[in-house]
Amino acid sequence: MNARAQAALLDVDGVLVRNYTMLAFGRLLLQRGIIDRQGWLSFYSDFKSLWRKQVSYEQFAENAVRHFSQALAGRRQMDVLEAGKACADRMKLYWYARPLADTLRQRGVKTIAVSGAPDECLHSLARALRLDEAYGSLAAVDASGIYTGQVQRNMALGVSKGAIVRELTARFEVVAAFGDSEQDIPMLETARYPVAVNARAALSRTAMERGWTLLSFHNNLPARVAELVDSHR
Repeated sequence: MNARAQAALLDVDGVLVRNYTMLAFGRLLLQRGIIDRQGWLSFYSDFKSLWRKQVSYEQFAENAVRHFSQALAGRRQMDVLEAGKACADRMKLYWYARPLADTLRQRGVKTIAVSGAPDECLHSLARALRLDEAYGSLAAVDASGIYTGQVQRNMALGVSKGAIVRELTARFEVVAAFGDSEQDIPMLETARYPVAVNARAALSRTAMERGWTLLSFHNNLPARVAELVDSHR
């Protein structure tokens, strides 16, 4: 029986990029006149609540994706997809993002983004980093290609992320997974090497309790990950 291909699963915001994908994409959509200011402010306020520690991360994740989807209501999917092509240019990558993806690729490990970021933007970033696959949050679209204002899939929440991860673990041997929040725990649990990167407090505590690797942008992530993968090849 042939062995399954190996893969690494990577969250995006806080792991590969320093800014928030939804905010960067939202600004782009606002500048292009695709969403209005009221729609922009609806999900921007969710980020402010998170920064002020007025809500839990789970509450934020649910609210932000819902408000982003509502801001797209009545807009054409083709316009949002077109804007998404320029999304990668708005991202502030951590210094290690490209070297990390390259390190995994050189070892024959598929790189797969599993993120709460808007799917229309996530694929632009995945192409820029030469990732193999990407799964982001989806806003629902009707048969005529118009956004309904409903959430089809909220990948910022652990339950939705876990469902995609289960599909991926059926296809791949997950060698490593990289996350920064407690919503990434279902993904991290599937990996031979779970790596908490720039971790929020809740995930940091879990990582220490379970003996997972804890790294930050101060560390040489590509080198450390190369050591982990090479140690069991």
